[in-house]
Amino acid sequence: MTTDEIHIEALAFEGPHGWFDHERRDGVRFELDACLAVDTRAAAASDALGDTVDYAAVTETLLAVAHGPSCKLLERLIDLMCAAVLAGFPRVEAITLTLRKLEAPLAAPARSVAIRVHRRRERAS
Repeated sequence: MTTDEIHIEALAFEGPHGWFDHERRDGVRFELDACLAVDTRAAAASDALGDTVDYAAVTETLLAVAHGPSCKLLERLIDLMCAAVLAGFPRVEAITLTLRKLEAPLAAPARSVAIRVHRRRERAS
């Protein structure tokens, strides 16, 4: 696996996700960081977008999931996001996503609650 990475940081969106009815009804603010493991050597040699991962297209994929059906748990939402990127972008060898729920309903103020997951493309055996 390569050690090259493409990063998308602090992608802001609102979505109908959360445990409480009001969160799914009114929407919640989120931030997302994505780290894509991609071998960038072919793109470096060719200077062609087709030889790398189009981060704008990855962003569109992530937002499509974010604006899709409601999830009660962040674990479900982030897993769907990882699966969508791995399915849609064969050059992505692995993905790490950090999803921050801003202004989560807690007993005391906190900037966010976050979950980070790492998924690797499964190789055929």
